[in-house]
Amino acid sequence: VELMNEAKRPLIIAGHGVLMSRAWDELVELSEKTQIPVVNTLLGLSSFPRSHPLSLGMLGMHGVYWANIAVDRADLIVGLGMRFDDRITGQPGTFAPNAKIIHIDIEASQIGRNVPTELGLVGDARSVVQALIPMVSRGDRSEWIQEVDTLRNEHPSLKIPESDGLLAQHVLHDLNRLVRDEDDVVAVTGVGQHQMWTAQYLFFKRANSFISSGG
Repeated sequence: VELMNEAKRPLIIAGHGVLMSRAWDELVELSEKTQIPVVNTLLGLSSFPRSHPLSLGMLGMHGVYWANIAVDRADLIVGLGMRFDDRITGQPGTFAPNAKIIHIDIEASQIGRNVPTELGLVGDARSVVQALIPMVSRGDRSEWIQEVDTLRNEHPSLKIPESDGLLAQHVLHDLNRLVRDEDDVVAVTGVGQHQMWTAQYLFFKRANSFISSGG
């Protein structure tokens, strides 16, 4: 709690564990109270609303530019229900060089396995976040959020490409427009380029609406 309250440029990385524990409402509450932006792993997509102002989308090898740069500039990373695999961290020893890392995971053997960890919390994501919410301070991180928004505006990774033909990005863009917030829609992908396009461009609003293979 002290690390989170004192951080100037914190980020939460939300992984599949958030979905497994059904902790999406708690994650939103924690993020909004602390004003800590959220990035997602591939398998953590749809654990935090992509349309939320504090959502930065997916990070890592196939993630968006601003999410990766924000991680590089962060002074605190809260890894929630994720394992810091190499698709996220890249070259060993280079991940989030300016940040202390809090790793929250149900599997004790994952703590500190892939990245040096300042603090490990072993437990179910929902239970841990429920315990944190009443203790953390309400944050004013407007400068950090503005910095991230500037990155997003200067590096529009998800700009829809112009083309005379039909591209996958056009289809996904129109799906975002056509699917209403209340529609019970789930996207399921295989593995490949279509998987990455879907992960990057599809912004379904409902929790647990993206199912994909991480292997």
